[in-house]
Amino acid sequence: MFSDNESAKERSILEILAGKWAEKYQKKFKRETSRQEALESDPRNGMEYLLGNCFARAGGEQAGYSEIALNALQTCIGTAGSYSNFIRRFDAPDALWNQFKNFCEEQGTGVNEKNNKGVVIGIARLAQNSENNNPILYMKDCAANGLLEKAFITLTSMKGIGDKIASFLLRDVVCIFDLEKEVPSKDLIFLQPVDVWIRRIACHLWNDLNEDMTSDWVIARRIIQKCEEHGVSSLRFNQGAWYYGAYLIRDEAFVGQKIDELLEKV
Repeated sequence: MFSDNESAKERSILEILAGKWAEKYQKKFKRETSRQEALESDPRNGMEYLLGNCFARAGGEQAGYSEIALNALQTCIGTAGSYSNFIRRFDAPDALWNQFKNFCEEQGTGVNEKNNKGVVIGIARLAQNSENNNPILYMKDCAANGLLEKAFITLTSMKGIGDKIASFLLRDVVCIFDLEKEVPSKDLIFLQPVDVWIRRIACHLWNDLNEDMTSDWVIARRIIQKCEEHGVSSLRFNQGAWYYGAYLIRDEAFVGQKIDELLEKV
């Protein structure tokens, strides 16, 4: 979409999406750096954050699995007397899963064991094996020490968490703890979830990409490449582009029109 002499326009659109639209995303979903202390100091907060965001897949949010999982955790903690008492039990992952199933059945919501059991048990086991039983600390430490690939593999090894959700979780932890500058360029790809909005916006900005055929990884690489060329945060671009698509465009058929309107203002 951009010729060689339109580099300034390309930079401007990247800056807009990585600027105010990323800020809108962070404010709406509480991804601001002011959350660092609460997530670090209280392991229950870290566990609730992760458990509450790992069902952000197609169908998962509509079914209300995040709320069900958080209610199941609260019940288990109440029975055990404290978060530490509960999570240190050897059977905590199974207990959490059983409570999750009970709540699904009580509410008439499908359990979807195929996609949910691995997530619930996997996150609980990750908490058990993390410093201070706080899974957020595991993800933060991986990001700060060049181990994002390890964290990505850990998350995607949980049945029910695919590449997109793993990247979404890592992206926002890196955002909250302001660690993007610590991430090697080669690992930025683990912070680029590509959904329909990112795909369509990227393919409109760079029309050599094909909406139907180009792989997520190629789209992610292009975003990182272009953001690096223009000194723009690729993490913030991803957040802002998604928010702009999901909350301003809202209809996939109008992506091209809305992006062109944004470009006309540059």
